[in-house]
Amino acid sequence: MQIRNHPKIAWSPDHAGPVDKTAESPQSISQSVIREVHQPKDKNIWLSSEFKGKTFKYCLTVQDAAFAKKLAAELAKYIGRTLEQLVEVDIDF
Repeated sequence: MQIRNHPKIAWSPDHAGPVDKTAESPQSISQSVIREVHQPKDKNIWLSSEFKGKTFKYCLTVQDAAFAKKLAAELAKYIGRTLEQLVEVDIDF
């Protein structure tokens, strides 16, 4: 099942904002490239992405901490791809 449709994942392409508050925000998830998948904190997985040389943060919220750890390990395989590509990845857990 694709990450964007998985029942255990609350995915929102909205970002928490740029690290640099003066940065131009990506207009779609196809523009931001994943640079880091952070270790989960409870049920949240934070992703760092890059757009026009600036860093942005996105959050995936899942149903439980064990699932978050497993998902973060899988997402780390997709560093260098866009957010749009990431949410279309199929997972079977």
